[in-house]
Amino acid sequence: MSLKKAILATLVGVLLGRGTAHAQSPAGPPAPVGGAVVPDTTGGAPPVVGSYNGPAGFSPWLVGPDRDDCCGPLTDRNPLKTELFIRSGWTIPSGDGVLAKAVTTGFAIEGGGRALFFNLPGDAAWTVETSLSNFNNPSGSAPPTVALFNVPFNIIQAGQNVSTQTEPTVTARIRALNRTYVSLGAGREWYLFGGAAGTRDTPHPASWRIGVDGGGRWGTARLQIDNITAINERATVTPQKNHRTDTIAAVYLAAHSDVDIPCGCCIFQVGVRAEWDYTWSDILQIQNKGDVISTNLLFNVGVRY
Repeated sequence: MSLKKAILATLVGVLLGRGTAHAQSPAGPPAPVGGAVVPDTTGGAPPVVGSYNGPAGFSPWLVGPDRDDCCGPLTDRNPLKTELFIRSGWTIPSGDGVLAKAVTTGFAIEGGGRALFFNLPGDAAWTVETSLSNFNNPSGSAPPTVALFNVPFNIIQAGQNVSTQTEPTVTARIRALNRTYVSLGAGREWYLFGGAAGTRDTPHPASWRIGVDGGGRWGTARLQIDNITAINERATVTPQKNHRTDTIAAVYLAAHSDVDIPCGCCIFQVGVRAEWDYTWSDILQIQNKGDVISTNLLFNVGVRY
């Protein structure tokens, strides 16, 4: 017990000593040993709180050495920046396959984020981008029919579904194609007017950039079909479903042009983008070529912070 008491007394002494040291006035450093007088170099003004321990406020490690607060003086010295964007426009199909010829111009929408790795002058950057995209293409005015093999049908008798069977060959009419992708790509961009560095404080109202990027896509496709009839006509059969699905993959190349617009703590982008992509698909079975080439013309709106 005596050893525990000794340890406890030592800890109490250390804590009391620390409290006494912190309770001293912050008006200045302690006087030298021997009572020597420290010369006054402040012109008679009393020392201020924090003059020996740094100014009061957030640590520079948190806010940066030149950033007072969220909306104070800001710079772009950090070479890594992040952008969020949304794009929409038209997707124009092409190609020599059955599916590419069956659908026509549709609607495209994309959303995602980009990481930008700037050079020190801030007038060029490497980019890494990920996004979620959806392209929807309706059929033309005279949608074609295609032959499909081994399609399940329901057998109807007296209005009741009594069993199922697989029809070896049927015909179906294409109505619409919908594709959803997750994309990952990389690219490069350059500033032709202004630059990313200092755009929050620059006297120029905006900066102009161009860029290129490319990558891969992975997703799913849904093909809407109707007028599904068996070649061997049977009045008692109906198709089990009026659509087909498939896992798809694609590659893409793109070019864009944007204007940077400083606004408070953020920088907004407004611009245009053109994409070319090639999608591989067996959604119409292997006997019908389902690959589609798309040209996507998009408007881009984003924000960098």
